[in-house]
Amino acid sequence: MNEPIIRYLPLFLDDLNEAVSYIRDTLQNEKSAKELVIAVEEAIINRSKKFVKN
Repeated sequence: MNEPIIRYLPLFLDDLNEAVSYIRDTLQNEKSAKELVIAVEEAIINRSKKFVKN
């Protein structure tokens, strides 16, 4: 099975980076910031599999 090519809109990346920066810098919680990125990536990958034809 081919893996899908995932492209991110610049606005999405800006919003994600802003959220991560806030969590990491303002809340001083680097672990949670990393966990957010991992959770978002996993959710996108899992949802994208619904659109891949076998």
